[in-house]
Amino acid sequence: MPGLRFLRVLTPAAEDLAAMKVFRFHAKDAEDVVALAGTRGFDRERFRSAFFAALPAAIGSPSWHEQSFWMIWGRLYPSSP
Repeated sequence: MPGLRFLRVLTPAAEDLAAMKVFRFHAKDAEDVVALAGTRGFDRERFRSAFFAALPAAIGSPSWHEQSFWMIWGRLYPSSP
């Protein structure tokens, strides 16, 4: 852009983006969460915290969203409790 010297672009952390995708949870979103979890430095505890921090404000059934979360969590971390 002409005349633009500084541009600051804010993007969500991979863990926050993954948590948002769990709430939508279409087939493509599940694939995206797996890809995000495979990025260098992905913090699974931050992912879990981000999801559960957003759960009270979710539209729809919290239990439905929570089931989606545990479904993808089991796919990402099959040996995790």
